[in-house]
Amino acid sequence: MAIGAGYFRGDVFNAVSGAVMGFAVFKAVQAVFLLKKREALGSGDVKLMLALGALAGSGDFKVFNVILISSFGALILNAIQDQEIRFGPYLVGFAFPTIYLL
Repeated sequence: MAIGAGYFRGDVFNAVSGAVMGFAVFKAVQAVFLLKKREALGSGDVKLMLALGALAGSGDFKVFNVILISSFGALILNAIQDQEIRFGPYLVGFAFPTIYLL
């Protein structure tokens, strides 16, 4: 995890803090919805955000940009469909352009 981000950003602390931030945000959302007796995020989404947070890093709030752009992209693309959103593919699909273009 830190090796990949070290290659792209050059800083291990940046990678670890991005991983922790991504994991913490998704784990908090998961915990809030579990208190309401609903499942909003699976454990796979939380683990995926841990890895993407390490890749994005914490500098320039890239990890939060990944979360916001992926969320809005998933909402827009699923606005017509009347089914549950599988967030993992949207997270990966929007994360890489966000990391490398912003």
